[in-house]
Amino acid sequence: MQLILAALLSASVRTVVVPRTSHAELRLRCPAGAVTRLVLPEPLRQIRMGAEARAALGVSIERAKPLAVLRLQPPSHPARARLEFYGPERTLRLLIETTAKGPDGELRVVLAAEPDPRVAPSPRPATTSPREPGPLPLPSAEREEKPTPAPAEPLASMPTPEPTPLPMATPAPSPTPVAAQSSVAFEMSDLMRAAPVPIGRREGLPGQLPLLLVDALKGERFVWLRFTLQGGAARRVEGASWQRGPIGAFTQEPVGKDLRIVVQLPRAEVDKRARLQIELDSGASYRVSLNASTLAGFLKSLFQ
Repeated sequence: MQLILAALLSASVRTVVVPRTSHAELRLRCPAGAVTRLVLPEPLRQIRMGAEARAALGVSIERAKPLAVLRLQPPSHPARARLEFYGPERTLRLLIETTAKGPDGELRVVLAAEPDPRVAPSPRPATTSPREPGPLPLPSAEREEKPTPAPAEPLASMPTPEPTPLPMATPAPSPTPVAAQSSVAFEMSDLMRAAPVPIGRREGLPGQLPLLLVDALKGERFVWLRFTLQGGAARRVEGASWQRGPIGAFTQEPVGKDLRIVVQLPRAEVDKRARLQIELDSGASYRVSLNASTLAGFLKSLFQ
């Protein structure tokens, strides 16, 4: 049970929301000695940074499109460096600083939603101050994944060393745009009291990587299905769904050569008609039916 909980809680996913009209420098943090996948909001055209900064952050390009993904692995703390990201529509200036420790994880930079043109802006209250107030600094937005992320903290401009282009590594196969990747909304109070139910069922068509349904965690209100994509550490889950629609609560994490996937479902809605579908960035699709004989004991336990 403790190993299962550690796997569920070890993946760190953070989000930074960038105003579409902002040109301020963004301040990001990543742990030294760990791998952070920095997901940027556009395809990559060019990255510019100094050689010393590149070494301090351990930067390499993991993917160029449809969204740019940089791999950060700072060898030591403290360290800080600046880089400039050039996409098709915008340029982002990033200040990246290390923290002393932390787990491997993913840091996403996303653009704020565009305002609805049909909604009129709220009138600004009158002020008696004789001076027009200046702009306030935005609060820092780097944090663990929450339902409503905060905007990023702009920093004052600082001198930047002469940048040099960062050579692009051979990119991995380009997947479709990520929609619900590693979207985590687990009910932790229920998860802490969940009981494991072993399953050990293998899925996959000929030529596909084996997908093993290892076991399930049975809580009072939710059920968590734990999968292992054998030999799939380099793959990413693009989305998960079942007969009731998209599944918004799942997590994924490379473990050695494998990819571990955990899916949360409402217990009251899980029955022998339940069918899950997991889509990978490679285009592979796995369908898991819960009415098979290998899952009879698991389904029976839900109603005990």
